[in-house]
Amino acid sequence: MLFQTVENGNGLSSSITPSSGAVSVNTTRMKGMVRLIHINPTTSTTEWSLSIIDKGNRTVRKYVSETGLRNDTESLPVDGIYTLQFTGVTVDEAITVCLKVEEANR
Repeated sequence: MLFQTVENGNGLSSSITPSSGAVSVNTTRMKGMVRLIHINPTTSTTEWSLSIIDKGNRTVRKYVSETGLRNDTESLPVDGIYTLQFTGVTVDEAITVCLKVEEANR
C-alpha cells in the first residue's frame, strides 16, 4: 500500500488561517481512500465546522460545531481536487490539517 500525505505545505496551503471565522483551501489531486482526516486548531478550545466538497460541488464529509482536535478514521473515497471549507471558527489562528490517502492502484 502506498500512502499520500496531504497536509499544510504539502498538497495544501502552508498556512490555513481563517479570517472572520472562515477559510477555504483546495487539495492537490487525490485518488484512492482517505484513511485519516486530522484537524488540529492551534488552541484546543477553538470551535469550528468543516465541509469537504468534491469537484461536483457536493459535500462529501461534514463536521459541525467541533471543538479542538479531531482525528476521523472513517474511510472516504476520493478522486480529484477537493475544497476544505472551514466556517464558524471561533479564533482566527492557524489550523493544522493532514489527510492520509491510501492511493488507488495506477
